[in-house]
Amino acid sequence: MLLYQWLTEVSEKPDANKALMYRDTYLSWRGLSERVERRAKELSVIGIRPGQLVGLMLGNVPEFIIFSLAISKIGATLVPIDPATGVRELQQVLEVIPLRALITRPRGGTDPSSSLPPTPTRALFSVKPPIDTKNTSNIEPEVRKRLQGTLITCALYKRESPSFPFVPLVFISSDEWGRPKGILRTEENLIAQTESLRQTLDLQADDHILGLVPLHMPYSFEGSFLLALRYGTTLYLEEETSPIRILKLLREQEISIFPGLPKIYASLTKILTVCQKLTVKNPRFLSSESYLDPSMAEVFSDRFGPRILSLYRTTETGIISLDRDGASPFTVGTQAFGVEILLEGHPVEHEGTSSILVRSKSCSQSFISLPPLSSSVLSRPVFSMNEHGFFRTGDRGFFNEHNRLVLKGRDDDMVKVGEKRVMLHELVRCLKMHPKVLSAEAKASLYADHTFSLVASATCRQPCREEELLDHCARLLAPYKVPRKIEVTTKP
Repeated sequence: MLLYQWLTEVSEKPDANKALMYRDTYLSWRGLSERVERRAKELSVIGIRPGQLVGLMLGNVPEFIIFSLAISKIGATLVPIDPATGVRELQQVLEVIPLRALITRPRGGTDPSSSLPPTPTRALFSVKPPIDTKNTSNIEPEVRKRLQGTLITCALYKRESPSFPFVPLVFISSDEWGRPKGILRTEENLIAQTESLRQTLDLQADDHILGLVPLHMPYSFEGSFLLALRYGTTLYLEEETSPIRILKLLREQEISIFPGLPKIYASLTKILTVCQKLTVKNPRFLSSESYLDPSMAEVFSDRFGPRILSLYRTTETGIISLDRDGASPFTVGTQAFGVEILLEGHPVEHEGTSSILVRSKSCSQSFISLPPLSSSVLSRPVFSMNEHGFFRTGDRGFFNEHNRLVLKGRDDDMVKVGEKRVMLHELVRCLKMHPKVLSAEAKASLYADHTFSLVASATCRQPCREEELLDHCARLLAPYKVPRKIEVTTKP
């Protein structure tokens, strides 16, 4: 009940700020608390009990906040899920996370069904031929209920209660093989994370936080929603991502803390009209989750005033470091409050860089995942914790002469595509499963919109069209794992 406890504490303050601003309307903390009470009673009536896991698939709307807090009030565990998650991805998530309920807006074809084929990711790395389990899946809702006064539905599943101790929050991420993994966030993790953000960002009572990045992402959930909730600052919630709308919010609402993405800042720099610089006091415009182009960051600062602060974090650890003055976007700055960073050297091929290890109270100690595969594709373990409590992020880097952390590659082949983890070996093995393919390679390429996209090359034993291989990948992989293009060559 940690999140609901924070809501209760801030709503009882006589001088509390506005809680939530959304489309020119607002909720006070007391008003938010009343709505949470009603939804919590409704969720209890339909059968959700303390300790059960509840998935929440909603966008950046007030209902996301209300249901998150209602789930906390009844003592259940919140599991934020991307509302754009497709059928196959959702089935994979349900195989790993024993959800009792899933709250979402209805849209055709998003619910797992027993008629779906087996999870393709398991087949990709199976040593033995995959068993035909078609029509054997038992992950389907036993009942679906429409929640009062909304188009939102709650699907209930017959699932066993989780075997792990209660945690208030589980984030969905990926393991080393590209399969879904549930990151358990304990009360200690969340308390340490919000305190680290408060100290690192120098949070003040009159700060305004913009929640534009989707709240199902840990970066936005912890960096905007939880931060506002615990310390009673105002959260400006937004789901429209047009550059003109974003700029209007930044200026008119005097946003001082903005957890943004590089592609959002890039879109703002392309506004053609001459814009007056932002004059907000002590702006902390953050950039995380993907590569920040230093030249684009400079253009943004020249046009709008605030510098973009590079933020380094992972789902498992929370915030790690921040470039506090924004003067060197080539780095991710110095360690955050309460965080230890250790660099561990490795062989000569990585000369000049070391594996990055992190230790703090916000590091997750455990996760939910499928059983380990019979053969590992990794030479060194990543996303693991050593005997001294240091978590291996998988990133490599070094400290420069100013004692700032510089990131330089990874220990594995993970890349970020659309702020989601993608393991390149998963795409390569998928391509190799095609009967015409002899060998394949994959990589991530940076495009003009400052986002990475997957591209691949395949050598075939007989003539094969690119469309044929793209269709093959689309049938077996999640949409964000399908390459933008495949260069096909035929072996003579």
